[in-house]
Amino acid sequence: MQVNYRELVEALLRETRSAPQAKIHRTVDYIQLVKLLNSVPESQLLVVTFDSQEVSVESSTDNYRGVARLDSVDMPLVVPYLESYFSWFGNACSVYVLGDSVAVFHMNDSFSVTHILRTTLHDISIPARFFAGAVSRLDPQGMLRAMFTVNAYASDCLSLNAVLAILKHVDPASVLMIRRVNRLGFDGAKSMNCYFSKYGRVIRIFMLPLKSRKKNISLPPKTGFLVMGSPCECARILAYGEEHLVLPGVSVSVGTFTHRGLLGEGNIYDTL
Repeated sequence: MQVNYRELVEALLRETRSAPQAKIHRTVDYIQLVKLLNSVPESQLLVVTFDSQEVSVESSTDNYRGVARLDSVDMPLVVPYLESYFSWFGNACSVYVLGDSVAVFHMNDSFSVTHILRTTLHDISIPARFFAGAVSRLDPQGMLRAMFTVNAYASDCLSLNAVLAILKHVDPASVLMIRRVNRLGFDGAKSMNCYFSKYGRVIRIFMLPLKSRKKNISLPPKTGFLVMGSPCECARILAYGEEHLVLPGVSVSVGTFTHRGLLGEGNIYDTL
């Protein structure tokens, strides 16, 4: 008996939808999202982002086969499929959608989150029509298997793509780039939170993780992004100067943030 892969996937998705549907909250501002999540246990939250990628394409209408470049996804439309996928691990209470590229899932328990996070990248089947950038001959009724990045919401170190996706929804004047953070050690985020809070409300500090060439060895993050409650608070930090003595004898370098500078040509890590 020959099994049609598309029909099998669709049947599987229908089966997992037996779980209660989560309530969806939509927002276009990250600081507003933080306020919505204030009363939610961070251990029950997952951040899901989509990274630009190439996928194999096979059209059932004109026998087309090739590779499509998927540059973006309409996250609000994809959420039900992500919810179906995560229902294998546990049910979601609510889903908070930030713009069109980030979704934060509030799971029923932290146990489900732990199991989901055992794999950072998740290969999920989504209808092709929900993606932008696919080849024009792609079957609009087809399914594509694309990779989604999943991070713990409470983690200091998110993937680079996750950080960029979130910062797209923050006023650049409220964000500062912090360099030489590795001087502060592995507790750099806590040290900076304590230090910069004297200038105003620290919304979040994002750190970019570094990996050693040696296996099973982690390194302190070298670069971070500081999100303050308002542009005025960032201006006060910048007015103090570029160098800030966060710990006795240990300083970091503070600079302005621009989305364009991060998303320019070349390897982004070369600029960090």
